Amino acid sequence: MPHKTILRTKLFRPNTPTDFIDRLELFERLRNSVNCRLILVSAAAGYGKSVTISRWFEVSKAIHTWLSLGEEDSDLIGFLHYFLAAVHRIYPDSCLKTKTLISSPIPCSRDEIAEELINNLSEIKEPYHLILDDYGFLHDPDIHHILNLLLEYDLPSLNLVVITRRDPPFNLTRLRGKGVLVEIRQEDLEFSYPETRSFLNKTITEEITDDDCLQFHRKLEGWPAGTRMVLLGLGRRIDVKGFIREMKGDSRDTRDYLMSEVLSQQSPGMREYLVKTSILNRMSASLCTQLCDHTEFDGAVFLEKLQTSNLFSIPLDERLEWFRYHHLFQDLLKFSLEKRFSAEEIRGLHERAFIWFSEHGYVEEAMHHALKTGNHCFGISLVAHNRSNYMEKEAWHRLRRLIQMLPVDIIQSEVVGPSLGQKAVKSGSNSFAIAFVVILLYMVFYYSRRAGLVADIALIVNMFFTVVKISINH
Repeated sequence: MPHKTILRTKLFRPNTPTDFIDRLELFERLRNSVNCRLILVSAAAGYGKSVTISRWFEVSKAIHTWLSLGEEDSDLIGFLHYFLAAVHRIYPDSCLKTKTLISSPIPCSRDEIAEELINNLSEIKEPYHLILDDYGFLHDPDIHHILNLLLEYDLPSLNLVVITRRDPPFNLTRLRGKGVLVEIRQEDLEFSYPETRSFLNKTITEEITDDDCLQFHRKLEGWPAGTRMVLLGLGRRIDVKGFIREMKGDSRDTRDYLMSEVLSQQSPGMREYLVKTSILNRMSASLCTQLCDHTEFDGAVFLEKLQTSNLFSIPLDERLEWFRYHHLFQDLLKFSLEKRFSAEEIRGLHERAFIWFSEHGYVEEAMHHALKTGNHCFGISLVAHNRSNYMEKEAWHRLRRLIQMLPVDIIQSEVVGPSLGQKAVKSGSNSFAIAFVVILLYMVFYYSRRAGLVADIALIVNMFFTVVKISINH
């Protein structure tokens, strides 16, 4: 029975930065929402959704499990493997029947899966929270359907927390009517003036006048990420009034200006690493070195500098081997990348990332970067290199997922489609032949009398006509 490879970094709750300001009013609302089925945290990038929820669980000590999602998880079976892995972190003996069901090579309907999952989750009696971070990456309607069913049923132990940039297609109106929904919106996550003041007092040692602080707050409109970017952009300057005066235009102009100021405070080597690694959804030391090949310092030194500088990086494991950028910061770095490097140079970075991920066995991430190179030969070679391994392990779901990442015209071409089918037919025929011989030998040795020999002959004749019929149909 095949098993889904689980990246443990996706099950790690992000740490809160040392300069985080506790959101006491929000924490009180969350404390009073213990018996709600769904806590929906929905706001644009840069409003501290994930870090606020992470901090609350750190403070409250409530039983919880965390799952960080990405575009690669927008597939029902793959998502459920991670969903169950998250549950198993706190209840390792739960949902075993559901795991068997989704691991089987025999497909089943989404309602069958939902029924088994609901039954299994109902056996858990102790209340807990399951956090789905970055749920907006998921587009598979089957995933939405199953989670809608989970929310419709009264599972008293499960409290679902969904963190997203946009509302999921759940029946929110029905949940509001039942009083089992807590909503935390962008206006709830914005810094109040006292919180802005508290944050500045905590991070800047120089005296700041009330008037400067008020202008600062009004300009950024309580945007938490922007507040931190201003402080990074200030560097050694403590002229808040002058800094705010230089920020003109709309929010896009403000973000571009802040990004240029943040990058200007970094050394040339750090700027190169920051901009080039923006193509990565997660990064390790050796991966960063692969991309930058920097003579001044390697990827390990870069990640160490990244942590000490508080440059919007989030650790993804307890050993501090894997990190990712804050999504907004990554978007702005990508914008800088496109301005500084040609399309050909960026494709070259993706090729380097493809080589590293494929050499280290991270197949789907390798495929993501292979497609970004614009050279479909990389993606095709990745399928060709891994399909035999997937077939031997009966990991049909992973193979299908890998092929579906390719462009449609490539899938339908002779390169992937027919060759994969021929391989599957050959593999299936070999398996059938081996199984048939084993069964026949077993019957011959077990049934040594005349009746047994008659049964053997009958089996051979029956299988002969079956094979003839299959050959005619094909």
